[in-house]
Amino acid sequence: MVEVVDYNWTVTGEPVEGKETLSYSFDSPGEVTFEVTVKNEAGKTNITSPTVQVIGQKTTVTLLRPKRHPKCRHLRK
Repeated sequence: MVEVVDYNWTVTGEPVEGKETLSYSFDSPGEVTFEVTVKNEAGKTNITSPTVQVIGQKTTVTLLRPKRHPKCRHLRK
């Protein structure tokens, strides 16, 4: 199996530091789009973009690495 070697995260279009997981804190409510681009050791990439609704002030959201899906064969050799 080919392993993921790189994770690139953005929060509402702005790059942020993160590896397999990302924790991000918000000062105010609103809709936020996260995007993670993963790259495997074979150079294949995949992007996922979950949107969350932050409903409280001083909220921290933690996203875990994307799980492998059987239909996502494009990230395999």
